[in-house]
Amino acid sequence: MARDVVLAKTTCAELVGPGDLLRPWDDLREGAPVQPSVEWHVLEPTKLALIDRPTVQALSTWPEIISVLVLRSVARAQALALSLAISSMTGLKMRLLFLLWHLAGRWGRVSREGVSLPLPLTHLMVSRLVGASRPSVSTALKDLETEGSLSRRKGGGWILHGEPPLGLERPSDRRAA
Repeated sequence: MARDVVLAKTTCAELVGPGDLLRPWDDLREGAPVQPSVEWHVLEPTKLALIDRPTVQALSTWPEIISVLVLRSVARAQALALSLAISSMTGLKMRLLFLLWHLAGRWGRVSREGVSLPLPLTHLMVSRLVGASRPSVSTALKDLETEGSLSRRKGGGWILHGEPPLGLERPSDRRAA
């Protein structure tokens, strides 16, 4: 799923997927001086689990489960912080490379050709993830393809070639991500 935050004719996106914790009914922005709107988009069939108050109370007898839920919340906050840092980088091609490798850390699969990223993202969605215009993203993705940094994947998405950019190396232990 994608969560769009719309503010003053600008839209920023966040991708959410398996294991992410969401509480869209809790709007913590009430009374804040800046009031963006939020839109949700289902990118592919999605299953959700409702963890309501009675469920949390029942789970509270197992601290290990609560600990995992807190860890998932922290992981999402860290991923959002990295996304913010990526969208603040100078140079669109570099932002795109960092974004795609960041997404590959979660959704990518290693193959002979490179790291396959099968996400069905349009150029418009990518532009919202990196804070750029859609035409600029299309041009920069084509440049990265020409340079051999990535290629289109049959069925949608990309294949990333080479190594992640410096500063975004893959952790040796996935649990450390």
